[in-house]
Order: sequence, then C-alpha cells, then structure tokens
Amino acid sequence: MKKALIGFLVISFAISVIGQPLTKGDYLRKSKNQKTWAWLLTGGGAAAAIGGIVITTSNPSYFPSETVGPIMIAAGGAAIVGGLVLFSASKRNENKGNETAVFNLKMEKTTICTLARVGSYPFPALSLSIWLK
Repeated sequence: MKKALIGFLVISFAISVIGQPLTKGDYLRKSKNQKTWAWLLTGGGAAAAIGGIVITTSNPSYFPSETVGPIMIAAGGAAIVGGLVLFSASKRNENKGNETAVFNLKMEKTTICTLARVGSYPFPALSLSIWLK
C-alpha cells in the first residue's frame, strides 16, 4: 500500500510538472467562456424555477403527477447555484489573466557527459513570466 501511494504521488507530480502553463490570453478566453455559460445556467435555472413555481401553484390537470413542479424548482435552483459558481471561477481566471508576473514549474532537458556515457536528462526548472502592459 505504501509503495502504491508513493507511486501515485510521483506520477501525479510528473503529470502536473509536464503540463504546459496557460498564457494570459488563455486565462481571459477561459474567463469569457465561463461567464457566458454562467449567464446561460443562471437564466435557464431562473426560468425553470419560475416555471416550477407556476406549475405547482396552478395545479393544471395535464400534468399527471404533482412532483413535476418541485422537480423543476430543484433543478432550477441547482442550475442557479452552478451559474454562481461559474461566475466566481470566471472572476478568478480573469484576475489570473490580468496578473503581470507568474511563476511556472516545468521539466527541461539537458545533455550531461559522464565518464560512462552521454545522455539527455530531465530536470525541473522554475521560470518567471513578466507580461508588460
């Protein structure tokens, strides 16, 4: 179990280190997409919740079950909460996109000559990206 946990941690660290960091434009584009989906979820959730309230209060005979209204209200509420979470994530990504400096950790390769052989070995490298406005 201990070896499996250590192996999992090493693999998860290697995957996160090898990934390419997002640029300023990537963060701003991601923020815009998240904001669009947040508006869609919030608006659709509000419409579903209002529709559920109308169905629940009017009690029409063409709905065979009394659970349609409460289900629509719950689904609309969940969509509204999801939209609010996306608004928060959008703001976070917008702030990341407007940062002027970012630290990145990635794997670089170097050629090392030893007495026995010559080889290319990876090593972790820390970089600082400064965006000028």
